[in-house]
Amino acid sequence: MSNSDYVWERKRGDRGQEVRRAQLALGISADGIFGSQTEQAVIAYHGSPIIDRCMMYSLGIPIDLGVDVSSYQVDTDWERVSRTGVTFAWRKVTEGQTHVNGEKGSEAGDSVAFIRDAIRARENDIEVGFYHFGRPDTDVGSSDAKAEAQHFLSYVVPDVCSLPYALDVEKGVSGDYNYNANWVINWCEFVEQTTSKPVIIYTARWAFNSYLKHADDKFIQKIISRPLWLADYDGNPDDEVAPWEEYAINQFTGSGSIDGVNGNCDVNWSAGGALRKLVNGGYC
Repeated sequence: MSNSDYVWERKRGDRGQEVRRAQLALGISADGIFGSQTEQAVIAYHGSPIIDRCMMYSLGIPIDLGVDVSSYQVDTDWERVSRTGVTFAWRKVTEGQTHVNGEKGSEAGDSVAFIRDAIRARENDIEVGFYHFGRPDTDVGSSDAKAEAQHFLSYVVPDVCSLPYALDVEKGVSGDYNYNANWVINWCEFVEQTTSKPVIIYTARWAFNSYLKHADDKFIQKIISRPLWLADYDGNPDDEVAPWEEYAINQFTGSGSIDGVNGNCDVNWSAGGALRKLVNGGYC
């Protein structure tokens, strides 16, 4: 599949937050269910029974295409990527307390590829964020989250980062939900307080259920106060969003193809208008 094949749309029978946004913009009952009334309103608006990206843009609710890349996609051609319609990208920087995506690209003088990726992406009008792969399951202890946060911040380049920093939550101590939840909160709070920059949480339903689901509600509420970047590949992200009320970003495939990116990569849709909010810090 190439990026030209990626189609965002909602049709009769679908439901969720983007249907609700469209309903609100159309001035009809906003129950988030694409039924006959919504279909009639959509047809009246643009002659088609499908809510597509063009319609959402015309309603002032843009849907944006984005990628996230790591050491597996060194030497990305960001000029080509920008021509595909990709408007945002997150780049992996660190993992745990010691690992750095310190790979070098092929260009002369290229010392760290993730820095070049960020600079080149921004030069081509792509919004850029950095992410850290959290490892609460290693070096377990009260100081680990802070140590990992410090490790991450020692390598990010704030001047070329226009999106929130992201914490990838896919690991944890098995069965210790409160430890994992506290770890996530401590990492986020240290980064936010140190940088005055917000954090977005990347996770999937399986990971949340495995490591966070049964944590005390006071901890869950602190976690879900931050925007959600949801990994969900079945085309129905709204079914996986709880306990968040909505997602800001949906990673809809882990094996996508984007012109300019070497090999497969993760590909994402931003929810309606979410990218603008994230750039301006409005989600946090």
